Amino acid sequence: MSFPIARLNTQESDFASRLDQLLAWESVSDAKVNQIVDDILADVKARGDDAVVEYTNRFDHTQATSMQDLVLSKERLQQALDGLPADQKSALEKAAERIRRYH
Repeated sequence: MSFPIARLNTQESDFASRLDQLLAWESVSDAKVNQIVDDILADVKARGDDAVVEYTNRFDHTQATSMQDLVLSKERLQQALDGLPADQKSALEKAAERIRRYH
């Protein structure tokens, strides 16, 4: 699935409404959401891998019993990469190369 980058032009009549639509995600990022995230992070810091496995099972609907269940083999990762459309694969490879160079 490809998501094009939205380009806005301040000269267009619908600029304000399109900008509001792009920024709408901020309206769901309230104190309650931030507190939930903080609680999850604190739990992971306190309980480590057990908490990661628990949250992964809850949010991703998996049935992992340990961190080892969450590890993907090189073959599976390559299969996923090979299954991407060419433009997405190229973009991902370019991003990975930039990260390697930076670090």
